[in-house]
Amino acid sequence: MTNQENWKKLIKEERANLEEKLSDLEISALEDWYDDCYEGFEKIFRKYSEKLGSVNNDKKHDAIVEIFHELQHIKMHIQDAENGFVELMNSIEKKTEKKQYQKSITDLVIII
Repeated sequence: MTNQENWKKLIKEERANLEEKLSDLEISALEDWYDDCYEGFEKIFRKYSEKLGSVNNDKKHDAIVEIFHELQHIKMHIQDAENGFVELMNSIEKKTEKKQYQKSITDLVIII
């Protein structure tokens, strides 16, 4: 299985638990962040980064603007999926043999 397939499988397995706490929009954001962010990073690394080596400052500037735009887009997807990540962590934590403290998840969200 690919990483993307693993992600989709995980969400499918946890969907019932997620539906108890999240809206359809929040679940959709959690499902889609992987593909959306991957595509954004792909554009940065494959399309825009090579332009940074140009001797033309206009091309460099345009590339930096495009990179920043993609990073903002990626940030939006991560923020949209934030509640979903918290609930997914909580759902999986309940199934683990070694229980972690709730505070660790709260601390992680504060850091983000």
